Amino acid sequence: MQRLRILLVLAFGFALVVPLGASSLSAQEATLMDAVMAAAPEGARRVARRQGELRAGREVRLALAIAPGKCLLASARGSEGIDNLDVRIMAGTTVLAQDASADETAEARFCAGEERVRVRVITSSIASGGEFALAAFTVENTNPPVTVPAEGTRSERVAAMQAEHAPGHRPASPPTRVTLTAEAPSEHGILLRAGLCYRIFVAGTGAMHAVVRAPSGGLIQEQRAENGAILGVHRPLCAAEQGRYLLTLTAAEAGTAVYRVFGAAPGAQTAPATEAAPAVTAHRVGGEGESYVARQLRASHRQQGVGFAAITEARVVTLSRSEVDEQSVSVVRERCYVALASAAPSARSLSIQVLDGFGHEVGANTGALPHVRFCAEAAGTFTVKVKMENGYGETGSQVFGQ
Repeated sequence: MQRLRILLVLAFGFALVVPLGASSLSAQEATLMDAVMAAAPEGARRVARRQGELRAGREVRLALAIAPGKCLLASARGSEGIDNLDVRIMAGTTVLAQDASADETAEARFCAGEERVRVRVITSSIASGGEFALAAFTVENTNPPVTVPAEGTRSERVAAMQAEHAPGHRPASPPTRVTLTAEAPSEHGILLRAGLCYRIFVAGTGAMHAVVRAPSGGLIQEQRAENGAILGVHRPLCAAEQGRYLLTLTAAEAGTAVYRVFGAAPGAQTAPATEAAPAVTAHRVGGEGESYVARQLRASHRQQGVGFAAITEARVVTLSRSEVDEQSVSVVRERCYVALASAAPSARSLSIQVLDGFGHEVGANTGALPHVRFCAEAAGTFTVKVKMENGYGETGSQVFGQ
């Protein structure tokens, strides 16, 4: 008999999934849920749960909304039949947090900023199936406090923050002095290049609120701190598209502030020194030939890949309807990429999909010249799949990065 569930929306912004009837839980599921509850930190409040059978390669999802300032902890336990249980928290196609272990336990944690965030908690079994239990909790925000230097001039404090937090980055903007009115947002355009990661340092006086938004208006990152702000350090701030981003500064008291943007140099490693970047080999966009597919790849690159260099050879194969071709690509943490595909005129519909090292989709697109932009939260090997949805003929694919 299928289990019945009710959906409650709580005042603090979470949805609670509650199975009706204690008898619906098997002994194994109850034991796993007890283990999840026992591992929760003191003071954690459970706001959602799910348990049952999890097949290999399948996903179980919870849709939640995290209220401003709240933290979400997703914790899961699997039976002995599950070798590698995974949990991740996503907003759209962006992975906000993901478990890094490779056993039957999994946890992921994410804290919202000043705005309500709608997320999906997804659990899956990478290699094998079995029974599982998943719970989501509200927990205290234990992120390290942001400390902005208070001694020295504003320009000197920005320089000190750069020396401590971004020694390998180079300036992406000059030091900019702005005049702030108490509690009045001050907006400033900053030009960011697609595929690069940035760090923004702000030196001011008193309580400040800094927000970065994408050209589309979507929230990228925000922070409240005393005497300024440090953005892009505790969490990567990477530009998935090229254009004018908006930095908004709000101060509790009137005064002046200085901000400066620093970017990772193209080809520079922004991950820890122990994580070596793969060697970069120059490849021609579209490959060496002048075929229709090669020309289409170059045309797509002019539209979607400006500023991105080819990091793989152009892969050209012939596909029939529903056939799939795939290639692997090594990615570097905090770097962004674009994957492109093209096909002969006999192809009526083509799709491209990018999977991370765990086999989870990070982006997909369908069309005459499909493309996927994505940023790597961690170094590893991603997979690019090209599928002939309808039609047949020669297809090409290539991956680009900065």
